[in-house]
Amino acid sequence: AYSLINRILNPPSLTIEFDKKMAGRIIGPRGSTVKQIQNESQTRLSIDTEAGTIKITAESESRIRVAENMILTILHPPTLLITCDPKYFGRIIGPRGSTIKNISSQSGARVSLDQKNGTIEIVGDEEIQVRRARSMISEIIQAPSVQVSCPREVLGQIIGTRGEHIKAVQRETRTLVEVLDTKTPGPVNLKITSLNEEDLKLASKVLQEEIQAAMKAPDYT
Repeated sequence: AYSLINRILNPPSLTIEFDKKMAGRIIGPRGSTVKQIQNESQTRLSIDTEAGTIKITAESESRIRVAENMILTILHPPTLLITCDPKYFGRIIGPRGSTIKNISSQSGARVSLDQKNGTIEIVGDEEIQVRRARSMISEIIQAPSVQVSCPREVLGQIIGTRGEHIKAVQRETRTLVEVLDTKTPGPVNLKITSLNEEDLKLASKVLQEEIQAAMKAPDYT
C-alpha cells in the first residue's frame, strides 16, 4: 500500500535538457507533436522553453523510456552527410527548386546543400526517409543525359537575357539544361538531364528546333 501511495505522490519522472531553438519542433504545430508523444507513450510532458527542459512524468519507468526515445529522435533525428561535387547541385535543385522539393515531399526528409563545403545533408524523422532521399539523389546525379550542339553565334539567343529563355525550356520540359565549356573554340554543347526519357527527348527536340530557327534569323544585336 505504501508503495502505491508513494508512486501516486511521487510518480517516476525524467528531465531532458534541449537546445531552446528546438522547442518549436518538440511542441509541433498547435501542440500536435507533444500531444502525440503523450498519447502514444501515456505520459505527461512539461516543457519549459525558457530553461530548455522537458519533464516526463508517468506511472511507470517503461512509459518514460518510450517518451524519452521519441523526444530524442526529434532532438537528434537520423542524419546523413554526403560529399558531392557542387557541379551537381543545379541538377539536384532543379528548375526553380522543383527537384529538391520533390525529393523532400516524396521521401519525407529535409535536404540541405552546402555549396562552400560540397556537402548534402539529409535529415529525416526515420531512417527509411533518409535512405529514400539518398537513393533519389543518387539517381539524379547519375540521371540519363543527352547533348545538343549549339553554334556559338546563336548561343546568346538560346540562353536569353539573364538565362530566361533556357529557363523557360527547362520549365516546359521538366529537365535541366546546362551550358558546357564555352572557352574552347567551335560549337558549344548543351547538356540536357532528366530521369524521364520522354522529357529528355522533348527538350532535345525543342532546343534543336530553336537552334535551327536562330540560325535562319540570327540576332546580332
